Amino acid sequence: MISNPALGLWRRIRRRIAGTGLSLDTVADAQAQLTAIEADLPAYLWAYREVLGPWLAEAAAAGDLADQLVRWLHRHNQFLYATAQTRAELAQVYAQAMADTAELLAEARALAEIEAGLPHLFAEHHQRLALALKVAFGARLRDTVQAEYSPGLQLAMLGLDRVETPVLDVGCGATGALVAHLRAAGIEAMGLDRDAQAPGTVMGDWLVQDFGRSVWGTVTSHLGFSLHFLHHHLSGHDLAYDYARAYRRILASLKVGGRFAYAPALPFVEAVLGDGYRVESRSLGSYGGSLPVESSTVVTRLA
Repeated sequence: MISNPALGLWRRIRRRIAGTGLSLDTVADAQAQLTAIEADLPAYLWAYREVLGPWLAEAAAAGDLADQLVRWLHRHNQFLYATAQTRAELAQVYAQAMADTAELLAEARALAEIEAGLPHLFAEHHQRLALALKVAFGARLRDTVQAEYSPGLQLAMLGLDRVETPVLDVGCGATGALVAHLRAAGIEAMGLDRDAQAPGTVMGDWLVQDFGRSVWGTVTSHLGFSLHFLHHHLSGHDLAYDYARAYRRILASLKVGGRFAYAPALPFVEAVLGDGYRVESRSLGSYGGSLPVESSTVVTRLA
């Protein structure tokens, strides 16, 4: 069982990751403001060093901290995809920082030694972190504009005046607004999102998700799955192939007569679906921006 001092430190670190208002550029460049140390942190480490030292040396929380960082990345750029290898490498960066801190606590003979050692430790940690992020994401490590939309707007943009049940919202967002709206209306619905937190939603990765076969009456994704697919397709990124396979799995998960409604449209895929599907696309008027997102599509499974 985690001790109270260790739990307090763990929460401090999580808040530091989640609460930062810094940009991705700042993190990638390991700029000086990242290494700022809370005024009371050295004294906290010194007071509880006998408990915190062994906990930090164990580094059991490193994986959770890496996941927390990935969620922070998603909030700044929804198109960043952290593979299992990337998550493991980020966890190793946090494990190294925790081990270094444990060593500092073990060797310190006075509070002043912790106060002197922490700035160097923080600087080294953030340099390793910046390098890991640059290797994983390269030039894509930049902020993008993103937002959640009202359920009514999502349904209107998707061209859905009715839905067949059950409904799956792919990329429902942390709040699962559309799912909550449908469930409040008595419609069987659930959501899938990598950051899902709300009732009726599950946390998952749409690139590896088993959507089932012939189970869904309606699958929706407003500026979610297809937007990411389009982004990686136009960028020439290898992830586009993974999206193509996931797209086929979603279609296979539809009941006969079921529909996959999404925005933006994916004409480069829709043109080769074959006779087993009916494709209905429409223009929505220009949003502006760098991606052609002013369209939506409803794909109906016919057989």
